[in-house]
Amino acid sequence: MQMMSSGATFEVVEVGVYTPGPLAQPKLSAGDVGYITASIKDVKHCQVGDTITLKSNPTPEALPGYKKKQHLWCTVVFIQLKVKVMMQFVTRLKNYN
Repeated sequence: MQMMSSGATFEVVEVGVYTPGPLAQPKLSAGDVGYITASIKDVKHCQVGDTITLKSNPTPEALPGYKKKQHLWCTVVFIQLKVKVMMQFVTRLKNYN
């Protein structure tokens, strides 16, 4: 199998459907709620919403709707600023006594 976003390829170990528990099958078809077990060693090659295709016969384009994730650096900056403000508050409180 091949991931469309990264181009990374992996060996498929098992494919199956949920009925409601996992049940191994030779293939997945349209409408199946299934799973794929593969030899993925590093999750950075897999993105939520990515299109999975066959390495031997890849689809020409990914399914519509996939977008690369946006990094949330602004959240980290906000949290760091909040911590800095809290530390200033604690310092002022200690100096008040």
